[in-house]
Amino acid sequence: MLLDISAKIDRPIATVLTDLAELAADSNIEFLVVGAMARDMILDWGFGINAGRATRDIDFGIRVADWEELERLVHLLKRRNWHCPEDQQHRFFHESGVPIDLIPFGAIESDDGEICWPPHFNEVLSVIGFTDAYADSWKLLVSRAPVLEIHVASPAGQALLKLAAWRDRGLIRGDRDAYDLRLLMERYLDLDNIARVIEEYADWLDDDFDYPLASARLLGIDVARCAGNIPAERMTTLFESLDPGPPESSLSYAMRRVGEDDDLLYCQRLVNAFCHAGRE
Repeated sequence: MLLDISAKIDRPIATVLTDLAELAADSNIEFLVVGAMARDMILDWGFGINAGRATRDIDFGIRVADWEELERLVHLLKRRNWHCPEDQQHRFFHESGVPIDLIPFGAIESDDGEICWPPHFNEVLSVIGFTDAYADSWKLLVSRAPVLEIHVASPAGQALLKLAAWRDRGLIRGDRDAYDLRLLMERYLDLDNIARVIEEYADWLDDDFDYPLASARLLGIDVARCAGNIPAERMTTLFESLDPGPPESSLSYAMRRVGEDDDLLYCQRLVNAFCHAGRE
């Protein structure tokens, strides 16, 4: 899918994307935008859906065959005066001040979907879902002159990465994940998916049809389809992690806290629709 956001994207963000794309091409490295910026690029600039909490940070998934490939890109960034704090080897600041994070994935991953940062390899980061998110990514047109198309994690890919993040972070840093997952669950039908329900899931369209629940349900189906490289039992564990037991530790509890209402039952129904469809 090619989505044209060239007339809506913030110019400083377009400049950062242009500069990184040039250096990545010089390094023969492929990348995609993930995280909150991916959400804003598709929902806000692509479909006019207010994502609520704006961001200037850009997270990039960097697909590499080995650590040397990443090091070549890092070397080019530093030569172009991108600032890298000494204690944060994955973070850079563009000359405009926009911060970016580089998250490498690909052949450097372990079988468990983790990477260990050099040189001491004692800093471990989970990148489960990144390979699938790249395969399912959308192309977005961010500039017409010159033409620049960028891979961005699809809404299903974003939800998959948020699902993995919730398993790792939970309530420790989970409000952002809960906010984004709730937004994706509630608005997924608005991303050109209504026709799909009519064509593929007409049996949903009865007198009890519930728009947000159908939206969450379709998202769960697409997340499971997106996760082609993740074993089924691993996906089941990820879905189950959303409701580990005590209500105060669940995603639905966090979704209620970050939403505009205090209807816990509604949030539980959203999460259940999403998880049940994903596990079918």
